[in-house]
Amino acid sequence: MKQMTWGLTGDKQVSVISNSDSANFIPQRSREYVYEGLSDIYYKLQHDTLFIYTPTIAPVPQYFRTPYKVIQIKLSNPEAIDLFVNHEYKKKGLTKIGPE
Repeated sequence: MKQMTWGLTGDKQVSVISNSDSANFIPQRSREYVYEGLSDIYYKLQHDTLFIYTPTIAPVPQYFRTPYKVIQIKLSNPEAIDLFVNHEYKKKGLTKIGPE
């Protein structure tokens, strides 16, 4: 998982789920799950399944190859706020992508 924020005020952000450990950060929509915007994204790995909790569902990349099944769970605005407030996501066993 990778994330990059840029812009004069840090108002541009892209997060990707990738199976590449390359330091080059050029999102490839055909090979990676790409999430654009400043919304927080959370995840949980359980057995062979990666659960992604996000307000925005990314298109499933055509050439994404991994031994894990990826399931995206769309969060409503109130659900996303509930996870963020008081680090509630930690109590639910989730990890946040990006800075705390």
